[in-house]
Amino acid sequence: MPNFTMTPTEKYASFLADASDVDRTLMSQFNRNGHPMNDIFEILENQIDAHKRFNGYVRPFRSVQELKGILRNPTDPRLVRFEPCLRNLVDCWGKAADYQARGTGWTLTQAAKPELDRCRAFACSDAVTFRGCINPEVEGSVLDRAKKRGGRTGMAFLGNLGGGGRRDETARWDDDHLRRTHKQVYSKFAGECTSFGYAAAHTLSRINTLQQLNARIEVVVSRQTNMVRATQRVANPGYDETQPIGPNNKKSHSVPAFTTKRKYYFWKVKVPAMQANLVTHVFCLVNRAGGTTTVPVGANNRPMEKLPSPDQWGKDCYIVDTWLASLGHASVFTVDRYPFKSMLQNLYQEMDSLGAVQT
Repeated sequence: MPNFTMTPTEKYASFLADASDVDRTLMSQFNRNGHPMNDIFEILENQIDAHKRFNGYVRPFRSVQELKGILRNPTDPRLVRFEPCLRNLVDCWGKAADYQARGTGWTLTQAAKPELDRCRAFACSDAVTFRGCINPEVEGSVLDRAKKRGGRTGMAFLGNLGGGGRRDETARWDDDHLRRTHKQVYSKFAGECTSFGYAAAHTLSRINTLQQLNARIEVVVSRQTNMVRATQRVANPGYDETQPIGPNNKKSHSVPAFTTKRKYYFWKVKVPAMQANLVTHVFCLVNRAGGTTTVPVGANNRPMEKLPSPDQWGKDCYIVDTWLASLGHASVFTVDRYPFKSMLQNLYQEMDSLGAVQT
């Protein structure tokens, strides 16, 4: 028999502790007898007893479905809450692996996932603007939804509500605003990244309270400055983007050239007018470890709470981005599987369910 890092007894104890975090009455023997997983408890205890007394074989399970097959009622709806625990048990039982308990971040995001995933059928009002972010496999349906019912929700960005950067405001968890945003998004079946982010925060917060998980939830904003084509005429001496240029009198951007006699515009050299464009994106982080650093941001040096790099967020940190769900992606991601890594840079905290934690 292989030498496990953890003994079967230790794995079973970890499994019970993990399940007890879901159902706090589990440790009572009286309550355990009527528990939907009681048959599994008995089988595991018999295997442990045989292993101790006769160095017996600890039989692994190939899947959660096989493990549930032991139960008298494998379709008991109460088992849904224990899926993470059963999956952890399958991953290690009878194998050269330790029991790896899923953290509260995983538990919360999985519990909230059915409601979060509803946003996959919602319209994204700025889908055309961010067409490059749409899942190409469902691009047609995403754009069709945006065209039919992609009106903006009209919910203000928190930074325009009087907060959005001051430490006393950043630490405040604005339940009322999140609830109203959630109602707007889920009644109109549409939103943009800001409203999707706030609606997701409300969903997570409500389930976090109901299941007493005490997970940390943050609303964060990514601030990226991109150089884009100017949408308005640029006032610049020696530059006229409206002047007819070239043999066909086509309007085009040009580079001014100077001689000793007069100014010429060369139609063959075309340079698009560019301007700096601030792109922000709002989403949620669940169970991020660590704090923030207060830094001045923007022309007015507004103090904001900047997050450290993603590699410092901890293993139990999950990203919830229902705006991406509306564009055909998933709603919940591990940090390493988030499809747009640039959005994880220059992140600032807007709200924190645990209050601001400064480093």
